[in-house]
Amino acid sequence: GIDVKLYLTGGSSHTSNIMLNLKEYIDNNNLSNNIMFTGFISTEELIALIDRSAALINPSLFEGWNTSVELAKNLNTQLIVSDIPVHREQCKNSFFFDPRNPQGLADGMKIALARTQTPYVTPYEKRANFFKERYIQIVKKSLARCGL
Repeated sequence: GIDVKLYLTGGSSHTSNIMLNLKEYIDNNNLSNNIMFTGFISTEELIALIDRSAALINPSLFEGWNTSVELAKNLNTQLIVSDIPVHREQCKNSFFFDPRNPQGLADGMKIALARTQTPYVTPYEKRANFFKERYIQIVKKSLARCGL
């Protein structure tokens, strides 16, 4: 298989039984090194996590819009989202999967990992490097115009 880290953030009283079953499955199948539960995290932590991720996954059955999807879009992080109307509207250039089909989610993860740069450079680092290179070009042109 593919060695990945999957971080599950948030939580809800509506999903507590699902989470308990999922944790039991993870423990029984020795997946605790690959799948981590963060619980609720601060917005700053969420931004850092999304910025360093190959993709953000939103497997919602009904409710698609949320802050993490918008953050991922703004950070140019790939989106793997359930094929529901709100995601089709909100996430134009995303990988869509049937939320009841585990193979569809696995396919989306494989595609996202294949598209990810190695080593991974975050969108912030890309913007910072672009600015740095552009700034150097401007300084060199300015110095050349001054005869230096």
